[in-house]
Amino acid sequence: MTDSSGSSKPSRLAVLSFVFGILLWLLWCALYFGLGVMAETNSLSEEAGYAGFIFGPIVLGVITLGVGLAGLILGIQAIRKRDPKRGLAIAGLALNFICLCPFVLLVAVMLAAGVSSIPQYLNEIMPSFGQ
Repeated sequence: MTDSSGSSKPSRLAVLSFVFGILLWLLWCALYFGLGVMAETNSLSEEAGYAGFIFGPIVLGVITLGVGLAGLILGIQAIRKRDPKRGLAIAGLALNFICLCPFVLLVAVMLAAGVSSIPQYLNEIMPSFGQ
């Protein structure tokens, strides 16, 4: 006797990966939709605007890094298990990857800017460095 219902359902890892991706999308949309509605109706004070547009993405960025990486890892593990229903794992991987891309690009730009400013910084500290 074989249980055919177990093979037709995606694994818990795939479901969690997908749920994490959807959760991240909803959090980012809720943040900017809420701030946009408050700004449009002029019910957003200057302090709340600064807090929402500066600290909101920082807090959500930390959440995105943790949950997004967990979603990526779970999606990869679900695909490596060779589930017959890998579609949910692939969708979770795609969602988590798309949520993480802006942060990876931001870190790359920040590193490139920091590395390119090292010679200028060294010239300020040690004027004989560039000669």
